[in-house]
Amino acid sequence: MNKNNITRLVGIDLLRAILIIVGVFYHASLVVAPISWVYASPHYNSYTIGLFFEFFHLFRMETFFLLSGFFSTLLLEKKGKAYYIENRKNRILIPSILLFLIIGIPQYYFLIYDGKFNYDSMISHFWFLQTLIAFIAIQYLYLNKINYKKHILLSLFFYFLALPTYYLFSKIEIINLFQDSISNIFKYLIYYIIGIYFYFNYDELIKKIRNNFIKISTVAAITSIILITLTKIIWEKNGFLFAATTPKDIILFLEKFTLYDIITPTIHLINSLCISFILIYIFSKINHTNKQIIFIVKSSLCVYILHHPLIIIFGKILDNYNLNLFSYFTLLSTIALLIPYFIFYFFRGNSFFNKVFGLDSVKSKVINKTLESNQEN
Repeated sequence: MNKNNITRLVGIDLLRAILIIVGVFYHASLVVAPISWVYASPHYNSYTIGLFFEFFHLFRMETFFLLSGFFSTLLLEKKGKAYYIENRKNRILIPSILLFLIIGIPQYYFLIYDGKFNYDSMISHFWFLQTLIAFIAIQYLYLNKINYKKHILLSLFFYFLALPTYYLFSKIEIINLFQDSISNIFKYLIYYIIGIYFYFNYDELIKKIRNNFIKISTVAAITSIILITLTKIIWEKNGFLFAATTPKDIILFLEKFTLYDIITPTIHLINSLCISFILIYIFSKINHTNKQIIFIVKSSLCVYILHHPLIIIFGKILDNYNLNLFSYFTLLSTIALLIPYFIFYFFRGNSFFNKVFGLDSVKSKVINKTLESNQEN
């Protein structure tokens, strides 16, 4: 990547924050959609809202992990391994542990727990931090500038293995507690590695996206229509896109894993990559920053972590009032968005709050070590 482009990444960083924040509206839509979620309102049943925000779910986390691979590689290449590991520890690892203890576990036992322990239910929306930590460890220990290309193909194999792994692990006791966590690593690894590839080929890929913008947009539109149509059909048949009936034995497992389970992930991969490239190209044009952008970027993790229990709590509270569908959804989304913003605004100067939400800076001794290394190079 051209060093001159490093200063123009504010827009892409903003995109990453927006993708996280869109999760607020997505989860609020699940409350009123005709599907099974941790809390489903008994009074509302809207295909329109559900399918509208399901569209964003087609590429939201895929693009997020692609950008995570991009920025992790930027940090590793520009600052070195010492700075990288200290930064990831302060920004990702420590916050994920503290937040899970402070918010994740209470949320599980007070709002989600149904009498049976399930790790995937306990990890809830923290799954993306858990998956990101796994990818960071893989990159640090195994991937490098020389060998990452050959692992795109390997990660593609894992991508198509994600669905049968999910089905198969549902048959094995103990492991079935972690089937979501394992299949998510398989599913999203390819996006993280493509993010690494994007970093090393940034200028060339941005140029190709610009020259083929109409073609990429057309493919994105067609695949989106196909996937949303399939989503509606599956919702009508099974009640939820990813909650397939657990197979009773190996025969049922083999019957369930059909050609559909190969074609749909393929379309999904093409769709999410096309939309990711479009969004990255558009947001790469933002080359200036201001206080509002900085606030959105820094507060994004706080918003994402806190909105989930808020949606469950206020979803139940608002169901006691005679609201129409639009008012219910709008009010629920607004509350789940604004409360974390207010909390972030008033507590961002607190040292413990900064530690919990990954706002701590890298220790000065690591910065000095990095500066010395850069001077030697």
